[in-house]
Amino acid sequence: MVSIAERQRYIFDRPIMYIKNETEEISDQLLARHYALYTLNPNQVKSPYFEVCEGDRTEMFVEEDLGNGLRKRIGTSKAFTQEEMACFLETAQQSYKELGTMGDFPKDKTKYETKVAENKLTQAFMGGFNKDCAIVCIDKERKDGSRVVVGGLMITVGSEDIALSRLIGNPDASIPTLSALNFEIPEELAHIANIHANQVFCATRLFSTAETKNQKAGLSASERRRILPELVVSAEQTREALEKHLKRQLLLGIGDITDSRLLDFISNGYGWELVTNNTQPTPDILSTILSHHYGYYSKREPGIMVIMAEREKLLSLTPSKENFLKGLRRTRESDASLIQ
Repeated sequence: MVSIAERQRYIFDRPIMYIKNETEEISDQLLARHYALYTLNPNQVKSPYFEVCEGDRTEMFVEEDLGNGLRKRIGTSKAFTQEEMACFLETAQQSYKELGTMGDFPKDKTKYETKVAENKLTQAFMGGFNKDCAIVCIDKERKDGSRVVVGGLMITVGSEDIALSRLIGNPDASIPTLSALNFEIPEELAHIANIHANQVFCATRLFSTAETKNQKAGLSASERRRILPELVVSAEQTREALEKHLKRQLLLGIGDITDSRLLDFISNGYGWELVTNNTQPTPDILSTILSHHYGYYSKREPGIMVIMAEREKLLSLTPSKENFLKGLRRTRESDASLIQ
């Protein structure tokens, strides 16, 4: 049992954030900090990763050597250990803060106020897991043999046997974009409105580590530029793997972004397109720490953009996974200017 004093130390001290060695054991500081935050207020964390992460490697779909010490792994949340997921989530939230994804996240507050906000953000990242969600994790081996997370993505599969259009703006929807935003599906895309949520996957928590973290990881500029294209490719790899794992087709991918440059990038040969940027955050999401993202960007151009990728269009781009990856890798160095 973690004592109150230990809880406070883990909550207010900056933990170690890298995997120690090739057996993938990490410092228990991160995991203990997350457990402490959870036990202090379990109601703040819905469906925490502790409930599903088991380190069951039989559910690891992809383990790929990207060269120069970079490695990509794709699997269900069950495939990753709790320690690995703690490291993944902490790196993701640090990236969100340092690269501006969290908008006006508290910076000039007192140390206490800032830490309280950081704890709430950690709690937000700790939740939202189920046995069918998948994780894409890219890490880098350092000179001392340790590995540090440098980018990632989460894919959540809808659970409801209900039409997508009926779940928009519902705070209890299993698809994050639908629970966070109110919007209307344009008439020209009306054919997607009746796709059921359990046939939809949602791309969320896309991140690449900030410049200071990349320097610690020993990434070169060209390696940093590779991360985003690799993650975009991985969304399609993950959809394909999840269809086999779940034994059902996933007809539609959905997500929300705030950067028009990212929209230009993913719509240029990757199969994604804009649904609408006429969106409004739900009252429920604005009452959480994520209001620093959704509230901030909803008031700025181009707004929060809902994006989609239809299965048939993805398949037309990918006669085989191997050819798809080869084609993208030929262009990734020139295309990937978003992450510098």
